Amino acid sequence: MKRKLFIITIAMTILAGFSGCMSKEEKEKAKEYEKQAEENAVEYIKEKYDIDADVVEASFNKSGMFGEVASSYVDVKMEYDDKEFDVYVRGDKAWDDLDEDGKKLFGDNYQYDEIYNDMKDYLKDQTDVNIEELSVWYNDVEESSLEHITTLYYDGDIQKFMEEQYVSVVLVTTDEKVGEFSTVDMESGELHVYSYEEKYYNKNGNNIKYDWEHKYALWLNWSADVKKDQDEVVEYEKQEFDLGYIVYSDECEFDVIDTVVDEQGWEDSGFKKAEVVSNAYKIYGDEEDVYIFIESFDNDDNSIGIVYEKNSDDEYEKVISYEGEYCSGVLDMKKYGGEVSVVILED
Repeated sequence: MKRKLFIITIAMTILAGFSGCMSKEEKEKAKEYEKQAEENAVEYIKEKYDIDADVVEASFNKSGMFGEVASSYVDVKMEYDDKEFDVYVRGDKAWDDLDEDGKKLFGDNYQYDEIYNDMKDYLKDQTDVNIEELSVWYNDVEESSLEHITTLYYDGDIQKFMEEQYVSVVLVTTDEKVGEFSTVDMESGELHVYSYEEKYYNKNGNNIKYDWEHKYALWLNWSADVKKDQDEVVEYEKQEFDLGYIVYSDECEFDVIDTVVDEQGWEDSGFKKAEVVSNAYKIYGDEEDVYIFIESFDNDDNSIGIVYEKNSDDEYEKVISYEGEYCSGVLDMKKYGGEVSVVILED
């Protein structure tokens, strides 16, 4: 059985002539940068942490539109006391030739484990929810593609670290009771909390940690967004209808009624070969996002699309969908004035 789902994509065409191989001169320069970066990384870690770490490998950053050129910044993987970590340093100048401002741009993730554990302990102390999973993300070196890179030295004060460093935290719990977050101080970052039904979490926990698209919203009990001087908690309700479920905030006034959708509308929007496989429904709600879950169809060769009608100018769009037990999508009620029509098509 195949389940193929619509996803809106934007294609960008890049001319082949705009890319190329690295020249011999650039390759030689890259080797020089890597060698110097390895030496700089050793000096940087020694000065910052007073440890003698070993270099595992170094890889320069590539750039350039009309052929690759070696970037002066290099990612260096290091090891100390059986622990590997990453360092982001310059390789175009020797350590002794760099001024203090130049050294401030160096970053590393040597203390990530300590920061993660202290953040977990802090949230255990400041909230009353059980932590099933926790993600702690930060990176104050925008040019680096490495994870958890900071220029700061962490002295064990997690609140001070959050004041000086933007931190984004995702906490997953199975507690049905809404948590208390008024004492959590996210000075310059944000905390996102998701409470899922325990039975579902035990089955799918590894998949829902980064549920930014809300494809698991059907099993949400509540969520919370905590920022500086602000915490917003949303409890969720779900309403079953012929196609599946609508999930919405408990503060959202909500209704679903049968309706008729003009077939010409979706033909004009690029669905000429599509066949209607469901009744159409009109969804009314406050100007907040609601999440729609449609039970997957057992179709061998056809795609499934959740299609909704723009209320303002009578056009049709595809809702982003996913494989699995349900097709799912987010209805932006604010964008469409609190009223949309929904129908399922096979294409």
